[in-house]
Amino acid sequence: MAELGGRSTIVGTGLSVIAALALAACTAVPDSGPVHAGQQQEAGAAVNIHVNPREPVPGSQPDSIVTGFRFANADTTEALGVAKAYLVDGATWQPSGAVVVADSGTPLTDVSTGPNTVTVKVIDNQIGQLAADGTYQPSPSGRQIEYDYQLTKDPKQNDQWRITNAPPNLVLTVAQIQSSYQAGYVYFLRPDEQMLVPVQVFLPVTRDLLAQELLTTLLAGPPAWLKPAVTTALPGGTAPGPTQINGVTTVDLPRGAATLSAAQRNAMAAQVAYTLANTHTPSQNFGELKILSGGQPLISSQQLQTAADWPSFDPDALNVNFYYSDSSHLTRDHLGRLVPGDTGERDTTPLLAPAVAPRTGADAADQLIAGVVQDDTGKESLYAGPLLAPKQLLTGSNFTTPSWDSLGNLWTVQQQQSSSAPKVRIAPSGKAALTGSVAVPPILANKFIEDLKVSRDGTRVAVRAVSTNVSQVLVGAVSKDGTSIVNFYPVAPGLTSVTDFVWASSTKLDILDTVPNTNEPGTTSQLWSVDVDGWAPSLTQGTVLTNAVSIAAAPGQPLVVATSLDQIEQLSDGQWQFVGNGSSPRYPG
Repeated sequence: MAELGGRSTIVGTGLSVIAALALAACTAVPDSGPVHAGQQQEAGAAVNIHVNPREPVPGSQPDSIVTGFRFANADTTEALGVAKAYLVDGATWQPSGAVVVADSGTPLTDVSTGPNTVTVKVIDNQIGQLAADGTYQPSPSGRQIEYDYQLTKDPKQNDQWRITNAPPNLVLTVAQIQSSYQAGYVYFLRPDEQMLVPVQVFLPVTRDLLAQELLTTLLAGPPAWLKPAVTTALPGGTAPGPTQINGVTTVDLPRGAATLSAAQRNAMAAQVAYTLANTHTPSQNFGELKILSGGQPLISSQQLQTAADWPSFDPDALNVNFYYSDSSHLTRDHLGRLVPGDTGERDTTPLLAPAVAPRTGADAADQLIAGVVQDDTGKESLYAGPLLAPKQLLTGSNFTTPSWDSLGNLWTVQQQQSSSAPKVRIAPSGKAALTGSVAVPPILANKFIEDLKVSRDGTRVAVRAVSTNVSQVLVGAVSKDGTSIVNFYPVAPGLTSVTDFVWASSTKLDILDTVPNTNEPGTTSQLWSVDVDGWAPSLTQGTVLTNAVSIAAAPGQPLVVATSLDQIEQLSDGQWQFVGNGSSPRYPG
């Protein structure tokens, strides 16, 4: 590293040993007092320990002062008061804007000594940022950020080293955020206000303020990146912090909420209940809710409620059976049986990869199916429609495996080669034809889209885009009118050899990536789980066959894979069970 003047040395900081917080708490709801949520430790998760920052130790050297200052940046209890103790006396500092998220490794630090000052250059590997609304978004892989901390001996602090130029943004590691921030989900609505859309947020508060901050975040409306795709039934404004008496949490919404229609009030109640009383997110489950508007019941017939009272809004409720294509490209169900109709028993429309629409009825006559048919010359045609007899929608192009949302809209991509612009096409629900192309952003220029899968709620789209030596997953928001996909970002920039991915739930993506074998030629498949926002991808060790080439997953359902041997395997009670010979397993969606 180049010298900055005077003596220069390279040292490591202690930031990599920051411990993280996950206090185990009792799941019972107290009879009265502050609002608390039960919290359950995830299986296999490490026990995190919070370490409180402390003020500078007399005699600390400049690099230690910078390390201590950066460690104290995560303190959410004292309005950064401990961090400010590392600054020169009289300095004013109030960080603003996005929080820069760095990896938890030890950053490079360069110390350069001048006549009366010391410069400490810190180089972090940025992996993402937290917006002011609490949402996370990953940064391109390999991005480095540098900052020069200037230090001087402060005569008002007995000539101790102090920082003179604190950075304008907070810079925190993943471990610091996990230690000091509270993570939770707030729930908005797809445009028809009939289904919820969860959004993960990270809030710089202690646990006793989590319910209040979640409600405040919910009332503030959708975050910027997803705002083009979702809506909210809740009126704007503020509300008093939730209170809890005898195990019942009371939320008093702005008075105007009570004047809205019954459908809107139901949607509001569902948003609040899934955010504050959802057993599927124990860390933010505050027990039964009493939802008021201006002191009066929001819904007079429903005095107490939880998320379980609003199942029709659940984004993760769907037809659970998976389907696959056998060696003859006939469609079979999860038990290996041929499905009724042209794509199965009648053997007239062999689909390369069948896709069944979610939230359809149990009767085959009510179900929708789609897929690609390839003739002997290699020409492809897209078929879609009722399970018993899908019809040809388009022919003569290369299509991605189609994908359905729960409204019955069908998505696919036409693209001849990477140099040609991808055409994202939608067949709206009830229409037996593809409409015009959906606008895609420049980030997908010069990339070949191998797969497109729409979230079951229809508000987000994920694609597997391939460019030179890179295959990765990007996520974007679907505009409310369905004419464009915006705000695309790489959901896991570090995974660049992706072979398949699925919407495992409304909040998670499962991504199948490959890595070179260590002792022999070839590659091994690995399964990663990542939140839709890209937060902290985790490797699910040992839960996928090493020769897996495609995967299927759904909320609360077993993982299914297709292997390089054209075998369908289902994970059941920790053991892989053979289902049948075939490829392309898919849960509805």
